[in-house]
Amino acid sequence: MSTSSNSSLKVLYTRRSSMKGQITKFKNYVDKINKSIDEITDLELVELNLKLSKIECLSTRFDNLQTEIEVLNSENLLAEIDERELIEDSLIQSQYSRLPVVHPWRSRELIVEPYVQQWKMLR
Repeated sequence: MSTSSNSSLKVLYTRRSSMKGQITKFKNYVDKINKSIDEITDLELVELNLKLSKIECLSTRFDNLQTEIEVLNSENLLAEIDERELIEDSLIQSQYSRLPVVHPWRSRELIVEPYVQQWKMLR
């Protein structure tokens, strides 16, 4: 691997680490919301919806970034594919598994439906 490829790979790894941090930050936010689910406000629901949209964008950006890493680091492709799987699983968990339970009087369309549809498309 050339020096230029090493340098590019290092930058990509740094970006990937930043994305992993953003995923962790989002998971922590959702955990906090889940702890006070009985007291969640409409404003917090809107905020959650916005953060979920941001995580969706992050998912697309991650896919593009990881593909670049895999191309530049083809010698370690299996390890990079394993890393992709771990991060994708983390993204899916943060988007779907950790959503708060929505009270019946809350708008399901506001929070859950867009992500259920996206989940079905991923399958």
